[in-house]
Amino acid sequence: MKRVDRRPARPKRTEVVGLVENVGALEQLHIWMVRHWLNTPESQQDVWNLLAREYGGAKAREQLSAFEAYLSVLSINAHRPLFYHQAACPCLGSDERHLADLMRHATQGAHEAATLSASKLVKPGVVADIVQRAAQIGHVLSHQAPTLLCRARLCDRRALMRQAIAEAPSRLH
Repeated sequence: MKRVDRRPARPKRTEVVGLVENVGALEQLHIWMVRHWLNTPESQQDVWNLLAREYGGAKAREQLSAFEAYLSVLSINAHRPLFYHQAACPCLGSDERHLADLMRHATQGAHEAATLSASKLVKPGVVADIVQRAAQIGHVLSHQAPTLLCRARLCDRRALMRQAIAEAPSRLH
């Protein structure tokens, strides 16, 4: 007799588990910032420009420093390398879903849920630190998340247009 496992399959770390548009504005902004920060130096500049335009130089530097430290602690203490999609990809991977959940729960003060999300990403010794860092970042970003998200999307559209123009063949007619 063959045994059937009726438990739902757990998503693999590279598996698409949803769409970015199906999470809240704060979570979408967080995913956008993570993807851009980990992508290229040019896209890191997009993160800086977004924060500087909204918060001004000093506050933006403070936020960027906190965000960079958060990602550093996260990546150094991750169970394994984090997987993420390209900047403008509409898909949401399982690691990105955990990051989105972490940000939402930490910002809302749902400590147990935030801890659970963080524990899926990092080693036990730094879970509390990651939750605290996510909460600090989330509290600042949450007030302006919809506005920042609109600006981030506009930034992506401009980048795609620049890329299309650069790759287009030169023609007179």
